[in-house]
Amino acid sequence: MSAVILNFRHGTLRNPTVDFNIIALPIIVAGIAWLAVTANPDWFWPILLADFWLLGYHHVIATFTRMERDPESRKLNYPFLWLATPLIIFAAVMAMVIFWGVITVVSIYLYWQFWHYLRQSEGISKAYLGACKASGFAHHHVTRVLFYGVPLASFLTMLGRQPKTFINMPVFIPSIPTWLIMLTWVIVLAAAVYMLYGLLKGKLSNSKVSLLYTGYAASHLMIFIIAYALTENLDHGWLALNIWHNLQYLIFVWLFNSNQQQRDRLKHRPILSYLSSPGRAWLYFLTTFTITTIVYTLVENSANLFPQDFITLAAAFVILYQTINFHHYVVDANIWKLRKPKIKQFVVAQ
Repeated sequence: MSAVILNFRHGTLRNPTVDFNIIALPIIVAGIAWLAVTANPDWFWPILLADFWLLGYHHVIATFTRMERDPESRKLNYPFLWLATPLIIFAAVMAMVIFWGVITVVSIYLYWQFWHYLRQSEGISKAYLGACKASGFAHHHVTRVLFYGVPLASFLTMLGRQPKTFINMPVFIPSIPTWLIMLTWVIVLAAAVYMLYGLLKGKLSNSKVSLLYTGYAASHLMIFIIAYALTENLDHGWLALNIWHNLQYLIFVWLFNSNQQQRDRLKHRPILSYLSSPGRAWLYFLTTFTITTIVYTLVENSANLFPQDFITLAAAFVILYQTINFHHYVVDANIWKLRKPKIKQFVVAQ
């Protein structure tokens, strides 16, 4: 890190356009949405609806492009993960709603989603470090303190405000002592000062961390600070973070599939190969969005199948959507491990 390379081509995942779309576009779109709802709270629900249908639901469905059969054994990869796990999660979510109420599921969603965002962001940051041959930097103790500490301090700051609801639903917020919040920020600040000292003195690391990684790390820290530390309204801050995450994920999955296609690794999946070919990004996203619209329209309609005298329509929606979300979190934690060569080779520039 003592030698930051001021070269946009150093450490790229594909090319300047793709890097801009991964690093800058999500934070720009999220920032515009945040400014809009801050200036006019009436914009929150229209923007949230657009986020759900254009990005949120879409990014969940994009995960299923990773569902495939092994070309050699012809067996489905991760069959339990894809087929049995959703049923287990559905049963667990329904039980929680029946016995402890919607507040239990909504609360789990708030906290698990925070962790999910952090882990995805760390994965992309490691991809950029791998691209500039500085993978070891990700494991430096100061890097990890800052990467996780700033979001954690921001999240604790939000919890300290004791919001009563989350997207108009009741949520459990534990009592967070002020001293703990302050201590977390002090630790983060000390780590930042130590890192700055290491940069100036050239003692922190000999890794040549790229400007692209630096920009991505800055956007990561910025969005969590804005969403949780600086925004009084939990819903407004969370909306910006959610848009950032969803858009970033969509582009990252496209990049993975496109890299596979360009290295001739999608021959056994002709449709995905065709959609992921150069010049067809628009068709890829149009196709996955169309599938998303069909799937989630069916999900919405299936909420009416629940017995209304046993489970309210609102609770039915919570059960269905959180089953999908929780399954998405479990799947992501298993299919995007960059330490696996067969995954790393398709996200890190060759």
